[in-house]
Amino acid sequence: MKAKETVIIYLLSLLIISCKKNKSFKPDPIQPPEDRPAQKVFLPVKLESDKLAIYLKYQDNNLTEIENSDGYKSQITYKNDLPLKLRRFKYDKPMSFSEYNFSDVMKTKISSFDEDGNLLTPTGHRFLTKNAADQIMKISYFGADKKLFKEQTLTYSSFNPSAISTNDLVSSLTTNFSYSYDSKNGIFKSVKHTQLLFLETGYDFFNHAINNPLGYNSNTEKTTYTYKYNSENYPSELTIAKNNKSQTYKITYKEIK
Repeated sequence: MKAKETVIIYLLSLLIISCKKNKSFKPDPIQPPEDRPAQKVFLPVKLESDKLAIYLKYQDNNLTEIENSDGYKSQITYKNDLPLKLRRFKYDKPMSFSEYNFSDVMKTKISSFDEDGNLLTPTGHRFLTKNAADQIMKISYFGADKKLFKEQTLTYSSFNPSAISTNDLVSSLTTNFSYSYDSKNGIFKSVKHTQLLFLETGYDFFNHAINNPLGYNSNTEKTTYTYKYNSENYPSELTIAKNNKSQTYKITYKEIK
């Protein structure tokens, strides 16, 4: 009988100790997540080499003007936050312009004209076919005679164009370009509508990709791009090497707050 009472007393003591331990247990307080600083947004305002300076102006992150130190300038106007017209000047004299038509959601038409005073001469148009992500997948080029003379198809990888195939219908030649990229912030990453605008501005090193191209290869040429980066992982310097020649541009940004 005493043995049985001893076991009962022992079990009761264990229960009391366990209850005391549970009452004294305090879980670690939940730590709130650390606030990560928001990524800064920058727009390029100047690209400068030893031969040329290019100045860029904006309104609401929309590129409104590109002006060169050699006298050339482009001005862009917008309607409903979409490009309406890109007009080109030389020493402030109008030379030509391109008009954008967005009447079709999946296809954009860009019409081009030479401008001489009040005389406007059509020079052709392009049809841009886009996918659901608003990326240009195909460009069809038409001359002033409204005949198709060239087509380009674009392929993407991680939102960057990875390949462009150009089919010249006049010469029956096809040229294939392949592109590679870094993992940093693209120079024009935060500029709106760059894919549409850069088709008309004439700067082959203005790139609309999320990252920066390291170069491109084709069956006829090769171009390489190298960079120096600032503390925010945007390029502060761009060097272009092509045909045994190189050109370096220093890049200045403004922060959008």
